[in-house]
Amino acid sequence: MLEIKATDEADAKARLARLAFASYDGVLVANIPAALSPLAIAATWMRNAASSLLPRF
Repeated sequence: MLEIKATDEADAKARLARLAFASYDGVLVANIPAALSPLAIAATWMRNAASSLLPRF
């Protein structure tokens, strides 16, 4: 995964177009610091559980 820091979605897609084998995957909503590991583990578990139940588009 490659994080592209941009001002908006259009800027990110323009920067992404310059990379040969990259694709747009979405918008980063939050970063959870490793110091809050129990919260990070719970958030990751919930995200993975939800993504396994929902179809991918």
